[in-house]
Amino acid sequence: MARLPQAEARDTAAGGGWLGFLSPALRTGLASVAVLGGFAASFYMSGTPQLVPATASTASLDAVPRTELVGYLLTSGAHVESADLAVLTAAHPGIAKDFLHASEAELNEVLDSQPSEELTYL
Repeated sequence: MARLPQAEARDTAAGGGWLGFLSPALRTGLASVAVLGGFAASFYMSGTPQLVPATASTASLDAVPRTELVGYLLTSGAHVESADLAVLTAAHPGIAKDFLHASEAELNEVLDSQPSEELTYL
């Protein structure tokens, strides 16, 4: 037992003698504030991300004729995701008016015929 460090030696060795006077709940709160403050400071110091203009990609896509784009999308090897179409329609809102002529009743009929899991839409 004589070889074990005493309680005073442990407190002074850690340099946190003043922490011993605080309650455990206050020490936990202080640690939480320090960690969250570090996160907040790192986000604040990193700054806002620089906005990169997307003019290069849109300019190159605008140079391609529309018939060639439609032909490319209709080929069997092209894998187009809905995110790609969302970006395209956001850039050109009226792009589908030329080739989509479906009434609301036709769209509802096609959508209702698609199989779906009820749990997905809850």
